[in-house]
Amino acid sequence: MGVSYGLSKLYYAVLSKNGYGAPKNIPGAVSIKLDPVIREIKFTGLDGEEKTPYTIFDGYNGTIEFAGLTDDFLKDILGYTAADDGTLIEVVPSFVLPKCALLFETSGVPQRHKYFYSTFSRPAFSAETTSNSVKIDPISLSVSIRKHPTTKEIKRISSNASAASYKEWFSAVN
Repeated sequence: MGVSYGLSKLYYAVLSKNGYGAPKNIPGAVSIKLDPVIREIKFTGLDGEEKTPYTIFDGYNGTIEFAGLTDDFLKDILGYTAADDGTLIEVVPSFVLPKCALLFETSGVPQRHKYFYSTFSRPAFSAETTSNSVKIDPISLSVSIRKHPTTKEIKRISSNASAASYKEWFSAVN
């Protein structure tokens, strides 16, 4: 792995019983921070002594900041509905929020990232009045990424720009 910086080309693809849908772009991604989720399992042996613990890698938890969210993302991932006049309505969902794949690119040694089985939380909201300059209040969403229940994959990374999968990275989730 090389030096990584510069988040770009952020996409999501909704998971359904038929697999992942076509990836959709979310322009305006500002930052992403993902931390591994590690569980330590401690146990006591039959002799009553505590044994060496082992760890389980459970995926990632983190945050993604956006300058704004698309209407499609609000509807597809956060469960908003659209009124006849186009107004978006946030409702208390009576369902589990959808799972999706998260795809993006980082610069440096260019790498393309694909995280499977992701879920997002609802965003907080803040705004300030403007003065001599405009300060963008990014929208911060918590994201949880776990292994796909069927494939057991958590993520894929590619920096092979000549590979067909790299060129088609944002076309489909496979």
